[in-house]
Amino acid sequence: MFFKINGLNKNWSGFSLRDVSLEIGEGEYFALLGPCGAGKTLLLNAIAGLYRPDSGSILMQGRDITFLGAEKRNIGYLFQKDALFPHLRVEENIYYGLRYHKPDKKYLDTVFQLLDIGDLLKRRDTVNLSGGEARKVALARSLAVKPRLLLLDEPLSFLDPLSRQKVIESLKSLNKQIGLSIIHVTHDVQEIKNIAENMAILFDGAIAQTGTVEKVLSEPLDFLKEKFWGQIHV
Repeated sequence: MFFKINGLNKNWSGFSLRDVSLEIGEGEYFALLGPCGAGKTLLLNAIAGLYRPDSGSILMQGRDITFLGAEKRNIGYLFQKDALFPHLRVEENIYYGLRYHKPDKKYLDTVFQLLDIGDLLKRRDTVNLSGGEARKVALARSLAVKPRLLLLDEPLSFLDPLSRQKVIESLKSLNKQIGLSIIHVTHDVQEIKNIAENMAILFDGAIAQTGTVEKVLSEPLDFLKEKFWGQIHV
């Protein structure tokens, strides 16, 4: 198994992730769905190495990375907010994480092509980028280090419908053409219905259900129908 979480527990500011276990295959597009406050971002932060679990383990390609530094995990992370540097050119923003690494030009050219941002690279700042353009630049920055796994925290939030669709198409291309493994976190079912293969539902800090997207969306557990499913349209 490419990526595996075993019995992860983490308490943070009175909230706890409880006995979280997941398995994700290499090159898989995996969705993590849950309501606001379910612990989705906390779980991503633990995977990325920003928080240490209280117990449990995280394995990638058979290697235990539970307590490995974030910079050594080969994991990319697209945060909810783009957090681009307004005083730097678009290209400088993208290459920021490569200050101490040699860039793979061929790989980056492929990323730029799949994201369709070639015409943005020479922009002198990021202030006047549209929401979709800024999201793609932030995505390129998270990919510049050539990660084996990409974490997406609500990647389509605050985007208009056209920009959302363009970013979705870019993500699908990255997954299929580069073979990038992706964990896509969202509270919106519509985001993942036609993009993810398998999924899990995180509810109140614990994994409530896992399976293929088709099966989970068509056969949600009864308590999820009552407490969560009624809030969304499947």
